[in-house]
Amino acid sequence: MIQSGSITISISNNTITRVSGSFISEGFEVGNKITIYNSPYNTSVYGIKSLTATTITTNETLTDASSNLVIILSGNDVLWNSKAIENNISSDNVHGIQHFVFINLGARSKKGIVGEHFETNRIGLKAETIGITTSKTVPTIPIPGIAAITGEAQSIAIDLGMSTKSINIGGIITDQFITKKFKESVDSVNNPTVYMTAHEIAQLMHSHSDSSGIQQYQTMNELIILFPSRVDGRYNYHSALPESKVANPVSFTEVADLPLIPFSYKVRAQDNQGSIYQFYPDVDGKKFTNFPEAIHMGSEIKGVSGFIRSFNSSFTAGSPYVTFTLDFEVAFTLG
Repeated sequence: MIQSGSITISISNNTITRVSGSFISEGFEVGNKITIYNSPYNTSVYGIKSLTATTITTNETLTDASSNLVIILSGNDVLWNSKAIENNISSDNVHGIQHFVFINLGARSKKGIVGEHFETNRIGLKAETIGITTSKTVPTIPIPGIAAITGEAQSIAIDLGMSTKSINIGGIITDQFITKKFKESVDSVNNPTVYMTAHEIAQLMHSHSDSSGIQQYQTMNELIILFPSRVDGRYNYHSALPESKVANPVSFTEVADLPLIPFSYKVRAQDNQGSIYQFYPDVDGKKFTNFPEAIHMGSEIKGVSGFIRSFNSSFTAGSPYVTFTLDFEVAFTLG
């Protein structure tokens, strides 16, 4: 798949003209099927009839428009990037991602509930600071008498791959739509979508933090943190990026236009040597990797599992938002 960043275009006589950048260097070709995303009049799939660096002429009819900020890709799944999400926020696009950090409820991953929307059974957080701590636990044994022989005391460390991992987040909670799905039905009681105040959402999170892991509609057991990525799970540049099309590139996609991946503790394929994953079959002829892929419109995004150790919120008189801090401990939780 090939995808432009968020670019400004004008459309006239079925020709898309971009203000800057190059369709050719990004890898678009005549005959490609492309999807225009975010256009108020032309969000759909089209065929490329002719192409220059700055123009695409389509086989199909386009509605004339000027100064649209859009994403164009070959295929049907839009890769989300920071610029696109920021555009959703500024334009108040409630049908697109408006957060980079989410807390998933346990019901999000349970079997038997299908057809979820992006916002179903999850809460978006406006994170301003994110602290990630990985603490290694390595037993050490002092070597008796070694200092008498070498003049230096030494210890033996037994690295068994044990560590504790925690994530601290601080930021604000804002008004947002909260969507829950309790049963496979269409009624509003079992499938409510309501626009809640920041204060209501803070109270909701406090009440859910007070639950147990077996209460799937309350427990918040998965944390998603989206960040920009240039290199995929096999130490290659993501195939949607122009730098993947040339050997030894010297120019690189701006960070705001890079696809997003969720933070995890997974490693790239070549780093799996010495672990059980080196023995996984290479069904696609490539090294196995469970490193997260770039997210797109149809992705079911997988974050890190665990539990909320503590959640603190502050209400300020007259303020429409609520400040918060959250401590999330990464763990495999039973329930």
